[in-house]
Amino acid sequence: MSDAPRDIVSGEELEQRQVLENIGGSRFFSGAPQRMELLRYLYEHRSTRLTEVDIAIEHFGIEDGTKVDNSKVRKLCGHVRQSLIEYADNDVVKGDWRFFLPPADRSGYQLRVVNIRAMRGADHHFWYGHLEPARPVTIVYDEPMFYRDDVRGTVLRVPQVETGEGEKSFKGASDELQRLFRNEAAENLHPCHLYTLSGEIAARDRIAGWFADEYGMKVNSLVSRLMRDFSDLSGCSPIVLGSVRTSKILAELTMLHQYGRFGYFVDKQDFRTLEVIGYTEKERAVLADRYGATVSDGNLTIRYDPRPDKIVFCVVTRMPNPYDKKSAITILNAGYSKALETLAQTLTSRELFAETFAEVDLDMKNGFPRYFQGLFSVRLGATGQDDKPGRPVLRCYRQFQRFME
Repeated sequence: MSDAPRDIVSGEELEQRQVLENIGGSRFFSGAPQRMELLRYLYEHRSTRLTEVDIAIEHFGIEDGTKVDNSKVRKLCGHVRQSLIEYADNDVVKGDWRFFLPPADRSGYQLRVVNIRAMRGADHHFWYGHLEPARPVTIVYDEPMFYRDDVRGTVLRVPQVETGEGEKSFKGASDELQRLFRNEAAENLHPCHLYTLSGEIAARDRIAGWFADEYGMKVNSLVSRLMRDFSDLSGCSPIVLGSVRTSKILAELTMLHQYGRFGYFVDKQDFRTLEVIGYTEKERAVLADRYGATVSDGNLTIRYDPRPDKIVFCVVTRMPNPYDKKSAITILNAGYSKALETLAQTLTSRELFAETFAEVDLDMKNGFPRYFQGLFSVRLGATGQDDKPGRPVLRCYRQFQRFME
């Protein structure tokens, strides 16, 4: 199991070993010698996966594998993982190399040593803005239940009406809505268009899982309605999910005109509406004929049809953080939570990401622009808004116009 000793040490390995020494001298490891010894052992065996029995026999010197206490090995590995996360989140960390210990899979543990400036895979390039500079990553999402009134163009929140799981509780919520609003054109509420945000929560979990699996990072979560305003995210690297109609944080961000100009909006003025502000001829060629856009005052407006097997739109935005000049904000904006879920799935899958972005002439040799917006189309599922949608397709993109440094 042990790696053979090597007489020649590469420049990269010298850099890595220097980082290893820095980690050992930090306050996260200096007072925990067992933790640091295990980290050194994992580094020397970083090219292989190690089971808890392997670690117990080779590192701790237990000769009889049947007497290994897996829980002790698992606990110490957990301490190493958490200490590496805390070290990486420390503002004084410098250099390109990061050490991560992802949770064990069926094959065991394997330490990951990653040069964050030489990452491979389009998904890594995309999320790089949340890795450097090192800031705690926080996902802002919504969890309450909303009801859509497509006639009035509003989102309705009814705190006294909630659903649990199953058809019975859904019917109970529908009946209660009809009772509460029988004198206010209840037919417009369409309780069948329940916006439970389950897809948004799934998107949150998908993104958090990507950071945990790829970089061993613990991602924080905040519910939009429980926040005072966007200043609650100062010192963080935020990822904001949802719609301007349901997320007050997202609505606040779109009003910060002094920091830049948003080019794409979904459902901002009205449901089922995509707005392209100050369109280019290329955007007009892509969108106008295919989706029947109307042109007015230099802007494009598309009214789309959110029925089964029809196209809706999502927007991905990377913009400057108003409270931290070095970090950025990523926004995944969609009016339908299942579309948001499939968008998050695409952005955290190397294969799906590569397929999606291969369809436009985005030069990936130099990575993404620092700030940008991407407009995606998503085909809803065969049975409607709650069915699994198709893969997102990137239709067009533009650099986010930043006004202030």
